[in-house]
Amino acid sequence: MPLFETLDAIALAAPTPAHRSALNAFAQGAERYYNRSLRPMAGFAPYPNDRGQVRTWFDDNGWWGLAFFDAFRATGNARYLHDAERAFAFIAARGWDAAGGGGFWWNTSHPYIAGEPLAAGTLLGALLFQRTGRQIYRSQVQKFLSWADAEFLTELRLYRRTGSDTTPTPYIEGPLVEAHQILCETGTQAACGRARELADASWQRFQDRLNMGPQFDTIYLHWMLVYSMQTGDERWPALAREMGSQAQSHAQDARGLYLRAWDGTPITQHQARENMLQTDAATLELFAWLGGLEH
Repeated sequence: MPLFETLDAIALAAPTPAHRSALNAFAQGAERYYNRSLRPMAGFAPYPNDRGQVRTWFDDNGWWGLAFFDAFRATGNARYLHDAERAFAFIAARGWDAAGGGGFWWNTSHPYIAGEPLAAGTLLGALLFQRTGRQIYRSQVQKFLSWADAEFLTELRLYRRTGSDTTPTPYIEGPLVEAHQILCETGTQAACGRARELADASWQRFQDRLNMGPQFDTIYLHWMLVYSMQTGDERWPALAREMGSQAQSHAQDARGLYLRAWDGTPITQHQARENMLQTDAATLELFAWLGGLEH
């Protein structure tokens, strides 16, 4: 996903034929993750060409759907908007715990209610509503957020990580800030104040402790940069530039790959294994979104 979003960001910042071609090639390859044999509804599986009833993660469908949505923005190719809609349909239909009163399951095995699919799925639905004007997306997003604001809050009125873990987590909060902001911009006045409240609480909680790892923190910074462009709030561009500077100074290994955390500590201290593509790609994604600020 961070490599997908890196190509999205590059094509959005500098829409040359070469950049769009690279993004098209990746996005069409990403469609290989779609598992039509999942029952009772198809969705994006963990690996390309997965078939059968494999365990499938709802937040992964959300992040993948957001990357497809950005690919649509960068290329204008409607097939990627359709891919984003397919991802959202799977999350909303199979991830939502209607029988238990609400919330999103972590995956199709239903181990627990999780904040990541809430964040990714809610933002994806809000973007689809903003783009298509279809009221079904708005009503779904409002259902998700109404439940979350009633049942899933923790300190500073941030959102929980899971049903049993009250820890607020940046890469959950950032997409939800932007989801509220989109509702605000599409006519839901109450969402305007909630977006500001959540952004301020996120700044208070995470300003000095943004160190989960590049694979998580880039998601937070991506959507807070979008929020800052919409609102003029300059806190997150400054923070993103600071994190980018740290990465350039501390995260490279001897080969020039960004395989350490941004503060230079081993990535194994940040919920990842050594030499993972996602570590390098997440840092490249941050650089790509920062590059977009300059265009």
